[in-house]
Amino acid sequence: EAYVYTGMTTGPYFAPKNIGYATLEEALAKAQEFVDKNVTILKDVTLAETLTIEAGKEIILDLKGNDINVANDQVNFNINGKLTLNDETGEGVFTSRNHFVNAGAEFIVNGGTVQNVATATGGFPITLNGGSVTINGGTVQAVNNANYAIGGNGGTLVINGGTVKGNWGAVNLQSGNATIKDGTLEVTGTTGGHALYVAGNTEVTIEGGEFKPYNGAVASYALVLDEGNPTVNVSGGMFHKVWGCVIVYAGDLSLTGGTFGSNMVITNNDPSESADINTFCAEGFGAKKITDNEWQVLPMQTTQLNAGWNWFSAYVETDLASLQSALVENLECEEEENCNIAIKDHYIGTITYLPQTGSWYGNNLTSFEHEKMYMIQTPTNMNLQIVGEVVNPEEHQITIVQNWNMIGYVLDYGMNLEDALESIEPVNGDYIKSQHGYAEYYEGIGWYGPLTSMEPGHGYKFLSKGSDNRTLKYPTTRS
Repeated sequence: EAYVYTGMTTGPYFAPKNIGYATLEEALAKAQEFVDKNVTILKDVTLAETLTIEAGKEIILDLKGNDINVANDQVNFNINGKLTLNDETGEGVFTSRNHFVNAGAEFIVNGGTVQNVATATGGFPITLNGGSVTINGGTVQAVNNANYAIGGNGGTLVINGGTVKGNWGAVNLQSGNATIKDGTLEVTGTTGGHALYVAGNTEVTIEGGEFKPYNGAVASYALVLDEGNPTVNVSGGMFHKVWGCVIVYAGDLSLTGGTFGSNMVITNNDPSESADINTFCAEGFGAKKITDNEWQVLPMQTTQLNAGWNWFSAYVETDLASLQSALVENLECEEEENCNIAIKDHYIGTITYLPQTGSWYGNNLTSFEHEKMYMIQTPTNMNLQIVGEVVNPEEHQITIVQNWNMIGYVLDYGMNLEDALESIEPVNGDYIKSQHGYAEYYEGIGWYGPLTSMEPGHGYKFLSKGSDNRTLKYPTTRS
């Protein structure tokens, strides 16, 4: 016995029975004929000719650590119905010239290895021809030097885990759509392919995963957008750099997340022609250097500072050094002697930047606290941009003491006073002031005055009339 097919013997009222078959061809034929859809491989087998899962039929194929080989390099496996591949051992290998996933078909890989033949023209391990492929685990690998592990000519690809790798490259999509949530896409050979190559009108969403070009002296990249009008939206994932990291020859790349091994995106065949990665960041996002060789795309706080003093607070993760750097980078001022910048903490003191020396002076202010309002003086109008994760308001609660408090606002959206200050249970006479407005609390009436809401990036003065300390907890949901 080479296989076991578990199915009904004749009808729905008979007990299930394990039936052995001598060939995989016969087992698959019977599995499609009867009710049960499970086929288990008991030992290594060889396919002599191309096999097909018919449209409307479903097979669950368990390798059990065994291999499916082919008699020659012209044997294919056609999927017109639904095939699920399992292998808890992770040692089984399913080989054919191409595993074709045709229109209306579905191929789900949960375990085992799917690969092509090793000849120079040995097809794709998975060829997406209008069907649907989902990789949850296991490995898809191209073992020759002429093909990617997955080739797409229409259809849907979803990668939730596992490894997709090939000597030439991992995934090549000419049309269709794809969603990559996790897993590894890796180039393992020296022929110069890419982890993810996208062309045509393909649409790709990347939420996670690792994209690894070949670790050697060849033109191999983590992500390439080429001919046609491909669209790639990235909100996560790690994109490594060896020769290069990302190429955009055509189409649209939009970044709202992800970590990149370079801050430059190549835009022409000549690697010297490139653009800063911030060029491809979506509105409200920017790239932040997190190590010497890594840049992470994160939310970007943009605050308009006017010449003179500004009441400022931050809703993205930052520190004093990052704030200082951002202020200097965004400074546009021609007369050095009149271009000083100052940061003032009402409780501690002031530090000042002098362009003439390129240094900050004053040692009393050494840290930044999101719970506080800071006063920033600039010589000209400035569009201050700070990149970082949006803070969790639960981790930045503010102690309100009797009398005056200089408070920050840690939400990235505006909120009316009633909801923003609800947690302190306002008392009669409480008073809040922004740089351009104010409001006072009257029992039975509520907040009254021209200031009606709190806004991101702004700082506030709060006069507490309560006899005890109170804790301000900004809401975690929008009002």
